[in-house]
Amino acid sequence: MSGIGGIFHPDGRHPEREALLAVAARLARRGPERTTMHLAQGLGLIHASQAPSGSGPTEALPLVHTESGCVFTGDVRLDNRGALSAQLSDGRTHPSDAMLVLLAYLRWGQVCVDRIVGDFAFAVWDPRIRQLFAARDRFGVRPLYYSSGAVDGTVVFASDARSVVSHPDVSAELNESRIADYLVLELEGIDQTSTFFRHVHRLPPAHSLVVSPAGVRIDRYWTLDAGEPLQLGSDRDYSDAFLEHFTRAVDRRLCSSGTTGSMLSGGLDSGAVVAVARDLLAAAGAPHLQTFSATSPDGSECVETRAARRSMQMSKLIAHEVGEVAIGHLLPQLIDRALAPDEPFDGWMTLPRAVYLSARRAGVSVMLDGVAGDLLLTGSNYLPRLIRSGHWREAWSEVRGSNSFWKEDTSPLLAMARAARSAAATPAIRRLRDRLSGARRQSHRARGAIADSVIETGFAHRIRLSERLDLLDANGLVGFGKSFGTDCAEALVSPYLSVARERYDRAAATVAVEPRDPFLDLDLVSFCVRLPGNQRVRGGWPKHILRESMRNRLPEEVRLRPGKEHLGASFTAAVLRGAPERFRQVIEDQVDALRGYVREDVLSGLLAGPVTGQWDQRFYEVAVLGAWLQSVRSDAPSAVVTRSR
Repeated sequence: MSGIGGIFHPDGRHPEREALLAVAARLARRGPERTTMHLAQGLGLIHASQAPSGSGPTEALPLVHTESGCVFTGDVRLDNRGALSAQLSDGRTHPSDAMLVLLAYLRWGQVCVDRIVGDFAFAVWDPRIRQLFAARDRFGVRPLYYSSGAVDGTVVFASDARSVVSHPDVSAELNESRIADYLVLELEGIDQTSTFFRHVHRLPPAHSLVVSPAGVRIDRYWTLDAGEPLQLGSDRDYSDAFLEHFTRAVDRRLCSSGTTGSMLSGGLDSGAVVAVARDLLAAAGAPHLQTFSATSPDGSECVETRAARRSMQMSKLIAHEVGEVAIGHLLPQLIDRALAPDEPFDGWMTLPRAVYLSARRAGVSVMLDGVAGDLLLTGSNYLPRLIRSGHWREAWSEVRGSNSFWKEDTSPLLAMARAARSAAATPAIRRLRDRLSGARRQSHRARGAIADSVIETGFAHRIRLSERLDLLDANGLVGFGKSFGTDCAEALVSPYLSVARERYDRAAATVAVEPRDPFLDLDLVSFCVRLPGNQRVRGGWPKHILRESMRNRLPEEVRLRPGKEHLGASFTAAVLRGAPERFRQVIEDQVDALRGYVREDVLSGLLAGPVTGQWDQRFYEVAVLGAWLQSVRSDAPSAVVTRSR
């Protein structure tokens, strides 16, 4: 992991040193070893260094190419390092990942992104055409933010939004719509561009950014194509092929000059990552894999805790349990970070934050996880497609199996009826239905969202909450595409995945840990989107192919574990219990700032009741927003909004 940033002045003037230092200050936590800067005509580039991501050598960044004058900064981990090196190096040198990306740009120009595979966010200044070219990887594993709207055309970019607004020429005006997204919660995945600052944007995954005196241009360079469905001979053929791709994906993410560890929950995804990683390390004669497992923070037994402890008993692991004892030691830091989030959404990242803190204390700088496993291997629209194709008996079996897996009491007949309704709703029918019931449906849904949240009613109407809920459907939910593979591909490029990965990145960045997700390996993804539905879902149980590939690799209690329990709320509740007075004080101090966003009856109730430390989601949610507003206004006094009435 590294932190990158830059300032571009279209009029050619050099960025002021104070402005560069302001942007660089927050980046230092992502790269605590060293921060370096490079000045060129009209441009300043910043690189905060951490241990190198890839397996190759390293050199100080920003890189300067003497012959062309091009300058590069980037946060890069390549999957196709060998292929690029064979094409771009002279056979005698062994360039770093960063140098390979720069050489790729020099060889192929902006279309170099078509040939670069891995996790990356980078920028190249090309003085020959006075142009800055930046890009972000296909799935948004590495973040990149940029500004717009400066009076003189100045553009600032960085690895996090707060670094961008640290520049004095970038307005820190708050984006009230994003505050509403937080208060409603389900709206976090509304798009891939907005931030909590009106003039700061996320560069979407698989997009490039071109900045020149003529302005800013954003281009999409890649789209996930499902391709033709796979047709292999047997279940064994499918699971063997999957395991081959999955093993390569894990292996690519083990390459690091730092110490690599892995999250290990009681679930299937992280367990599969660990099972493969430990065998790869053992075969290479490397030290045992360190794993970090979140268990009940109150010491109680639960299904997740029992399953995690069973996974920890696998051989060739150095297992760390992040539970009752560990969270006690970590509590001061967890409280501090909960009340100083980069974004309000990060207040809910207590569990991964505790895991990252534990890993860093153990000397780990790279952490594997399985965050994208659910999206990659579940079966979106599988049941309606069975019904549409006339496979009613198979659909009935899937419904009954799903009820068993998820331990639901829903009537199988009701589930079948819902699936049949979805199967019958062609795009034309859905458009007609939405047109006929549009305004009424919008109003009803908005009323429900307001009632279920703490958002102030007038504020919800002012930011057009009903329209934002519709936008969520348009941008985030998977439709009924032309094929099952198309539905799966849509899910993988939806905003839900990118916002999740960005949250994990921010949580890890606070302790200079680099997260890596083998389930977002491009070769693996390209294989999985071509899988037939019954390799994803079988008998109502999701991730069939992963379960089959983990036979004799994972404990059976984990491999065949039904349902899915989460400990996230338990960890957050433990933080609230650790310092309820501090959270209450934040609400008291920020009540004027919160008023107008949060309902008055909610604020009054939170301030009137006793401070018990008992878990209250509304109490915690409002306190985190208040703490964020306080920290932003402390960092940037210009972070104000004018609220229309």
